[in-house]
Amino acid sequence: MWLSCGFCVIIIATGRYLAMLNRKRTKAGLAMLLICLSLGIVAEGSDDGWKQLDKGLYFREFDSPVKSKIGDSRITVVKIDPSYYSFKLLTIYEYGGQARTSKEWAKEHGLLVVVNAGMFQVDGSTHVGHMKNYNSVNNPRILKSYKSIFAFNPAVPAVPEAMLIDLDCQAFDNFKDKYNTFVQNIRMIDCKQKNVWSRQPGNWSMVVLAEDTKGNVLFIYTGTPYTVHDFIEILMKLPLSIQGATYLEGGRLASLYVSVNGFEADKYGIYNSSGELSGNNGNQAWPIPNVIGVVKKYGANNKAGFNSKASSNSKANFNNKSK
Repeated sequence: MWLSCGFCVIIIATGRYLAMLNRKRTKAGLAMLLICLSLGIVAEGSDDGWKQLDKGLYFREFDSPVKSKIGDSRITVVKIDPSYYSFKLLTIYEYGGQARTSKEWAKEHGLLVVVNAGMFQVDGSTHVGHMKNYNSVNNPRILKSYKSIFAFNPAVPAVPEAMLIDLDCQAFDNFKDKYNTFVQNIRMIDCKQKNVWSRQPGNWSMVVLAEDTKGNVLFIYTGTPYTVHDFIEILMKLPLSIQGATYLEGGRLASLYVSVNGFEADKYGIYNSSGELSGNNGNQAWPIPNVIGVVKKYGANNKAGFNSKASSNSKANFNNKSK
C-alpha cells in the first residue's frame, strides 16, 4: 500500500519485509512513516478525495452543494489524463449491430471507461451534431447552435491529445485537419468559463463531458434530476477547475461505465425529463448507439503514455495560435 506525503513516497510493508531490512533502513523508514502520519496523510486514495484507479485515471463522487428533493444528490466524476489514455469513438453506424449498453460496449471492445457520445436522431444511429471518425462520417453537418466539439485522435504531431473546441472562440477550420475524430454537442460552459445554458423547465439525470484547466478530460454523471442550468452552476462550485463543458445525454439514456483494475461503477439514467423514474424504476441500463470509450496507451517497453508530448503549457500555446 502506498503512502504519499508530497516530498516522499514510502511503502507500508509487511512484518516479514521489515524483518528483512537492515536496522538503519528500518529506522529511516519508520521515521518517514511517522512524519507522514503526523501530517495527517491518508493511506488510500489521496487527501483531495480522488481515488486513483491507475496512473492518470481518477474517480470521485461528490455530494452536491445543492440538494434535490428526490435522488441522492451525488455527482460522479472520472478524470482522465490524455497523456496516458486514448479516446475511441464507437458507433453502430461504423461497427454495425444493435445499440448496446455502455457496459456491453466496454466488454466487447476492451474499454476502461465508456460514456454517451451524445444525442442521436430518430433513425437511432445518426448523431445530431457533426460526427467524424477517421474516414467514417456519421454526420457531416456542423450545427451553428451546437457550439462545442470534442476533438481527439491527433492527425499531426505537437497538438493536444484531446481538446474541447469552443466555436465562438476558435475557428473549426484551424482544427479540421489536425484531428481524426470530432464529436459535436451542445455547449454548457464556454471558453470564458461562463454558464451559457438558459433557464428552462424540466429536470433529469444527465451525463456531461468537460475539460479542466490542466487539459484533463472529465466524464461527469448525476442520476439525480436537475435542470441543466442549475447543474452547470453546481459543477462550477465544485473543485474541478472546469475550462469548458458540453452536454452529452439526459434522462434514461445517460450512461457512464468504469471498469479498471477490479474497480467497477455502472451508472445510468434514473430520472427522465419529467423528473420521474425511468423504465423499470430506474434499475435498467438502456442501450445506446454511439459511445466514447477510453483505452490505455501502450508503446515502447509497454509503457503507457510514451508518445505524449503536449503538456498543458503547450496546449495553451496551441490554443492561442489557433484562434
